[in-house]
Amino acid sequence: MSGEITDGYDMLLQRRYGTFLLLLWQTVSIWDGESKVDIINPDKCVILTLKSLTPSSIKNYVLYNESDPDAALEPTGRWNYTRKVMLSVPGHIIVVEIEPQVW
Repeated sequence: MSGEITDGYDMLLQRRYGTFLLLLWQTVSIWDGESKVDIINPDKCVILTLKSLTPSSIKNYVLYNESDPDAALEPTGRWNYTRKVMLSVPGHIIVVEIEPQVW
């Protein structure tokens, strides 16, 4: 990964049938406890490059959307048969689903 995030975290998970889930988030405060309000942080751009795998699809899901709680059910981005994608990473977790090709 490369891009604007110098203060972010990632976690890679793999489902038993081969799909990868990459969790990405910034290490910034998203809640002001004193004022009891959300802190809006700008998204950071990250370029995800897969070196040894050309997946059949890559999907991006945002887990938190205060204005639309059902938004996490639909991908906010979708790419097919590519090794490089540009992602916007907010202060809360996003999930990038990487589906390997089935031969």
